[in-house]
Amino acid sequence: AQGDAYALNAIGMFYQNAYGVDQDFHVAKKWYLKAAEQNNPYALENLGQFYQYGKGVSQDYNKAFEYYSKSADFGVSAGQFHLAFMYDEGLGRNRNPVLAAEWYLKAAEQGDAVAQNNLGVFYEIGDGVSQSYKKALFWYQKSVNQNYDIAQENMGIMHYFGQGVTRNYFKALEYFTLSADQGNSSSQYNLGVMYQNGEGTYPN
Repeated sequence: AQGDAYALNAIGMFYQNAYGVDQDFHVAKKWYLKAAEQNNPYALENLGQFYQYGKGVSQDYNKAFEYYSKSADFGVSAGQFHLAFMYDEGLGRNRNPVLAAEWYLKAAEQGDAVAQNNLGVFYEIGDGVSQSYKKALFWYQKSVNQNYDIAQENMGIMHYFGQGVTRNYFKALEYFTLSADQGNSSSQYNLGVMYQNGEGTYPN
């Protein structure tokens, strides 16, 4: 039953991630397929990743799209995120920002930090949705709350340029610092520029 399918998927993960066994994508794929035959949503999502990135199989965006679609329909946030990404990047289908935004929203509402950030980008530039700095800030903040470095960088940019908020170099510096401390090179560069110009700090 479905309990067996979860076990089959777990065995696949052992081989994919080398948990107590030698890493073997081909063997992992075999176990994922067994679980997917029982419509295990996590195995479907795992197979989507295998086909998207060519792990143990030939890269095939169409098959990746199909597996992600099935997983997303079961409500798996990772499947929803990856399906949104496929629509966003035009992989396996023509680019469709409206559907990308819809699926990012579903994943974002389940707490996916990257989906929250990406949805923020869509609202910031009006891609697939009506442009709204207010909604962009809302989703960036959700992602920042999970310590996602790119969202921290984006919040820094919003405050630096005063997009949807009053321009605030001190806030921008704060967000860029959070992001830079995680190794984000863009934020490290932005910090350098701000320190050089004495923005939000004293000239250095």
